[in-house]
Amino acid sequence: MIYETKEWDHDLQQSPAKIDCRFILRKALQFVQFTEGEAGQHTLTLDECRLTLSVHDLGNAPIVRGVCLHRLEDHKSPHLSSLPSFCEERFPTSLNNLSKRAVRAYGEGVLESESTWGKLREINQRHQEACLPLSEEQLEVLQRFERPNQLPAFLDGSAGSGKSSLLTYLFAFLLDRAKIEKMDFEPLFVTYGDQLCEDLRQRVQGILLIHFPMWAEEEAKAAVRRTITTLGDLQLAQLDKVDERSRFVTEGRVSFHRFRREFDLRGLAPELSYEETWLILRAFWKGYASLSEDGEQSDTRYFTIEDFYDLPKTRKDNLDDSHYKLVISTLAKRYQKWLDDNKLWDDQDLTLAALHAIQRQSNNRYSALIVDEAQDLTRNDFRFLSPIFASRLTVTEKMPRCDKSRKR
Repeated sequence: MIYETKEWDHDLQQSPAKIDCRFILRKALQFVQFTEGEAGQHTLTLDECRLTLSVHDLGNAPIVRGVCLHRLEDHKSPHLSSLPSFCEERFPTSLNNLSKRAVRAYGEGVLESESTWGKLREINQRHQEACLPLSEEQLEVLQRFERPNQLPAFLDGSAGSGKSSLLTYLFAFLLDRAKIEKMDFEPLFVTYGDQLCEDLRQRVQGILLIHFPMWAEEEAKAAVRRTITTLGDLQLAQLDKVDERSRFVTEGRVSFHRFRREFDLRGLAPELSYEETWLILRAFWKGYASLSEDGEQSDTRYFTIEDFYDLPKTRKDNLDDSHYKLVISTLAKRYQKWLDDNKLWDDQDLTLAALHAIQRQSNNRYSALIVDEAQDLTRNDFRFLSPIFASRLTVTEKMPRCDKSRKR
C-alpha cells in the first residue's frame, strides 16, 4: 500500500525538477525492495536528477518518507534546506499516525502501467475521497467483514473518527462481492439528504474504479445509482399508487426547521421548547404509531400518554412524563390538523404510508443494509427497513436511539 503524506506531496510540488510522480514512486519501491527496507537516508540518481529518500522500518512495512528532488548541477539549491524535515521526531511511528498525515493511499498495482496510473490521478481529481488513507483499525474492520457471518454490526464513534469513510469502503467491497459471486441481490446504502446521498455515490464510484479493477466507469455509475439512496426516496419507491405519491411532494415536506419557523408553539405551550416538542411528536407519537390489523393507514393508532408511561425509563430519552402528556394532550392533534389543512407532511407520515405499502407486497431485494446516522431512525423507520432486504445483514453507523441532535 502506498501512502502519500502531506510532506511528500508538498516537496514534489515545490521541487525545481519536475519528474513524473509515478516514475519516482516506482524507483522508490524498487529501491526499498532491493535494500530490503534498510533504514536510513539514501540518494538515488534518476536521469539528471537526484532523489533523496528517508527510509524507516515500520514493522514489516518499510516507509519511504519525504522527497528532496533537485538537479545535479543545483546541489547547492535552497531546496536542500527541506532535508531537516526528515528528522525523527516528525516521522509518524505507526500506521495510524501515518494515515492521519497522508493525503491519499492506494495499492502499488496502479504503478504498473501508464494507463492505470493516469486513470487513478484523473479519478482522484474528481473523487478525492476515493483514495482515503485508512487507519490500522479501519483496515482491521474491513478485513473482518471479508469473512462470512460477520453481520449484523454497529459502528460507533465520535465525530471525525472515520466511520463514514469506513462505511463507503465497506459498501464498495459488498458491491464488488455481489458482482463477483453473481448474487441475486445487491447491498443497499441508506442515508439522509440529497446532497449527502450524491456525495456518497461519487465517493463509492471512485473507490470501485480505483480499488476494484473489474469495474468500468458506466457500470460503477449505474450501480451506485441503484444502491445508494435516501430513506425518503426508498420509501416513495414503495408507493405503487399515483395518488399516494402525489401527497408527498417536496414542497409540502415539514422538517424541524420548517416546523420551528411556521408552527405557532409559543401561543399554545410556551414552557416547551421546539426541540423537545419535535422529538416527542416525531420519535414517539408518530415514530411508535401502529397501523390497524388490516394495515389501513387511516386507522393509525398513535402513541398515547399511557403507552409512554409504560416505556422503560431507558427508552424515554430523558423526557419528562408531564412534558409528554402536555404535548400529546395540547399539541399533537393541532399539529396534525395544521399538516392536513395545509397539505403538508413530515417524514413519519411517509414512513407510515410506506409501511402500509410493504404490507401489500414483498420487497426482498437487498443482500445487506448500511444505514448512515442510524440514531436518526425511529422505531417505525426500522420496521419499514426490516422486511426489504433478503437476509438479515445490517450495518449501521451508530446505535439506534432517539435523535437528540435535532435539538440543535
